[in-house]
Amino acid sequence: MASLTMSRGEESISSGSGGSTVSRVSSWVRENKLKTIGTFWGTTLGSSILWNLSKPHEKLSLKLLHARVHAQGVTLMALAGAGFLEYLDRREKNNLKLAAAAQKH
Repeated sequence: MASLTMSRGEESISSGSGGSTVSRVSSWVRENKLKTIGTFWGTTLGSSILWNLSKPHEKLSLKLLHARVHAQGVTLMALAGAGFLEYLDRREKNNLKLAAAAQKH
């Protein structure tokens, strides 16, 4: 698999598999939806917890309450993202089927 490292200002780099960096990343995300969503969810949740714990002036109970609310929000965002990716995948597959059917006729 080609490396997916990107630097600032980099828009397209050819690799052995061809295509731009954006298309390779997009292809990887489509193939690995659960990994992508899980990584986003875990990173965001971990950041939220660390941010809440870094507030020394708040009580622990309030920090835990905020962490729980953030976790619920992040979970909803992850589910919405999964639904959106699934919608895009199904729409693309439907468009490919329609194009194939149109070529037959």
